[in-house]
Amino acid sequence: VMTIAYKAGINYLDTLGTTSMWDTIIYRRLMSAKKKVIPPINQIDGDPSFEPNHDYHKKQDTKVINKAGEEESRKASGFAGGYVKDVQVGMHEWVCSFDLNSLYPNIIVQWNMSPETILPERTLGVHPDAVLEGRVNNANSYALAGNGVHFDTNRRGIVPTIIVDYYAERAEIKKKMLEAKQQIETADKSDKTNIYRLERDIARYENQQMAIKIMMNSLYGALGNKYFKYFDLRMAEAVTLTGQTCIRWAERTVNAKLNAVLGTDEDYVIAIDTDSLYVNFGPLVNKIPQTSKQDIVNALDSFCKDKIEPVIEKSYDELHRTLGSYDNRMVMAREAIADIGIWTAKKRYILNVHDNEGVRYAEPKLKIMGIEAIKSSTPAEVRKALKEIFKVIVSGSETKTQEAIAQFKNYFMALPPEEVSFPRSVSDIDKWSRKRDIYAKGTPIHVRGAILHNHHVKNNGLDKKYAVITSGDKIKFCYLKM
Repeated sequence: VMTIAYKAGINYLDTLGTTSMWDTIIYRRLMSAKKKVIPPINQIDGDPSFEPNHDYHKKQDTKVINKAGEEESRKASGFAGGYVKDVQVGMHEWVCSFDLNSLYPNIIVQWNMSPETILPERTLGVHPDAVLEGRVNNANSYALAGNGVHFDTNRRGIVPTIIVDYYAERAEIKKKMLEAKQQIETADKSDKTNIYRLERDIARYENQQMAIKIMMNSLYGALGNKYFKYFDLRMAEAVTLTGQTCIRWAERTVNAKLNAVLGTDEDYVIAIDTDSLYVNFGPLVNKIPQTSKQDIVNALDSFCKDKIEPVIEKSYDELHRTLGSYDNRMVMAREAIADIGIWTAKKRYILNVHDNEGVRYAEPKLKIMGIEAIKSSTPAEVRKALKEIFKVIVSGSETKTQEAIAQFKNYFMALPPEEVSFPRSVSDIDKWSRKRDIYAKGTPIHVRGAILHNHHVKNNGLDKKYAVITSGDKIKFCYLKM
C-alpha cells in the first residue's frame, strides 16, 4: 500500500481502488511532461482528444462481433474476459509453464491504446477466431485490436508511455530479485548474516516489483469502470479480446512445434489461464535416454530456451505485422519446470517445481493454485496435512499415499472440534432467519449454524452466558453426526 501510494502520488486508501490511482497518475504525467492540465470530469471542454467516452455509451450499446462474425448488442455493464481453456484433468509428467510478461499492460502499449489514440471507426467481423483462422490482415495505417477497434499509430499515447516506464523499472527490480533468490539457494546456510541480508533484499524487491505489477494491471480494470474519467468499453474489450488472441496464438505455435518434433498430431497444451500456457513435455522426455531428474531439467531448460521461445518470438512478430500494431511487446518466457503436474479443474492445480524462471531449487517446491490446501476457508490442520500428502503424491507411490491418508484420518479424529472446524464470515443472518422454521430453505450451511446457535441460546435463556452471533462475525462450524 505504501509503495503504491508514494509511486502513484495518492493517499493510502486510494491504493485499494483503481480509478483514483490512474486518474492521478495520468494527471501528474501530463502536468509534468506536457504541461497539460486535465480538468474535473464535469468541466471538460478544452482538449477534445482527452474527452471521455461516457456519452458514447449512454446513447448506444457497444457492438461486438460473435464467433460467427454476426453483429450482436452488448450492454455497457459487461464485456469479454480472459481465455481459460478446458483443462486435461489428471496427472502429467514433466510440465513446463510459459508466461506472457505483463500481458494486458503490454497489449495497451503494443496496440497504442490511450484515450487520445482510439479512433471512431471499427472493422466488423474481427474477433480471436477470425485472426487465428487467417481471415484478418490489416494493411492500414492504424493498429487493429482483437475486437475490430482501431488505434492511431502516428504518435505514442500517454497511457502506453507511462506503462513503458513502469515496465522497464519492474523488469530491473525483478532481475535483482531473481538473482538474490538464486544466491540464497546456493548460499552457506550457516552464514546467518548473509542469509538474513538476502531474505531482506528478496522481500524488498518482491514488494517493489509487485507494487508496480498491481499498478499496471489495475489500469485495465479502470478502463472497464464507468466511474473512471477515461472509461471506454471499446478499449477495455480491445484489451481482453486481443489478450485471448495472443495466448491462443502461442498455444497454436507451441503445439505445431512439438507435433513437428515428435511426429504426432496431439494437443500438448494441458491448460491455459489468460496469460499462461502449461505444456506437457512428458512425451518428449520419454525420448531422452534414462537419466537423472537434474539432467532432464537441464535438457528441458535448453529445449525451451533454444527451440520453443524463438519459435514463439517469431510467431508474435507475425501477429504484430498481421494486425499492424505500434510495436511488438509480446514476450513469452518459460516459467516453471515441474516433474509432476496435477489438474483437478480450471485454475486448480499442483506443480512439483524444480526450476522457476531460472532459479534452480535445491529441493523441489510445490506450487499450489486453487486447491483447498491454500484456502483460508479450510481448517489449518487440514491445510497442513494436504500439503504433506501432496509431497507424498508427487514423490511416492499410491500405497504410500493411502497410508498417509489413513494415518492422518486417525490424527484428525483425535483433534478437538475447533481444530478441524471451517472458518467463515457470517452475513445476512436476518435475511435467512424465519420465525416458524428457524431458517429459510437454501440457507448457506455456516449461516444455518449461526441461526441455530442464536435460536437455542435465546430459547434456553443462555444469552447471558453465550454471545449471540451477528452478521459480520467470524465463526467456525463443523458437521455433526446424530
